[in-house]
Amino acid sequence: GCIQIGFGQQLQDDGANHFVAWIHGKHACPGQAVLRRLVDGACDYTFWVGNIPWVFNGCRGGDPQSISSQGRPTTACTDAKKGTKIHCGDQHDIVQHGVC
Repeated sequence: GCIQIGFGQQLQDDGANHFVAWIHGKHACPGQAVLRRLVDGACDYTFWVGNIPWVFNGCRGGDPQSISSQGRPTTACTDAKKGTKIHCGDQHDIVQHGVC
């Protein structure tokens, strides 16, 4: 089947919000991939979810427009679930931005 990647933001131990990503439909946390700080953007940066390397594309100062992975078709991202809070136990909540 087609893997969908959820993405959002989460406060990390450095005191900054970072982009995080996970397999949409599975538990987002713990185990989410922690990407760069929100201010640094999520794009053009390889991260691993489900033992697969992914790259977000087309951020233009905001959320990614698409996601790609070697040997897979590029998939558009949407703002589905935008603003949804995901509780992470003893970690900070994740605020979802969308799904790719």
